[in-house]
Amino acid sequence: MINSVQPNTATDKNAIAPLFSAVSLSEVKRIKAILDDRIKKSRGLQSEVIHITPAMAEYIIKNHNKRNRNVRSQRVNEYARSIKDGRMRLVSQGLSFSKEGILNNGQHRLLAVIKAGVGCDFYVTFGEDADVFDVTDTGGVRTAKDALNVAGRANATCLAATARILINIARGSLVSNGA
Repeated sequence: MINSVQPNTATDKNAIAPLFSAVSLSEVKRIKAILDDRIKKSRGLQSEVIHITPAMAEYIIKNHNKRNRNVRSQRVNEYARSIKDGRMRLVSQGLSFSKEGILNNGQHRLLAVIKAGVGCDFYVTFGEDADVFDVTDTGGVRTAKDALNVAGRANATCLAATARILINIARGSLVSNGA
């Protein structure tokens, strides 16, 4: 059913399979016209904000997600909650397509739109080189310390460590190796 998405566990497969629904032929034609036109006409990198509906997300996953990393269902679920709660914000990282029309970035966001059943605005970039996939989203994850530094907080390392301790106490999972 999902040829281009490679779930990494049986759990992920079960979490993703029910996301897909039937889309009317007229809606598929409209979506195809919107995306394919932009893919064909892109000269260099071109970005625009597009409201991605669940049907559009499904179309992209089924037709343009030819090579991508394994699906992380936890990430899909987090994004879907953010979308449903109205917390997903328009940021520079959205979706991107290669010059050949292959989805380079945004697989988890698209799956989250499908799962949430709610459309969302994304910056969509067309005309990337296919080989940029290898260097996209390969950096380190932003940490609590990074967020505190950006927010201008002094002693960000200590604040982040303290927050982690308090979170573990609240969860009942604080483990001590000493007295």
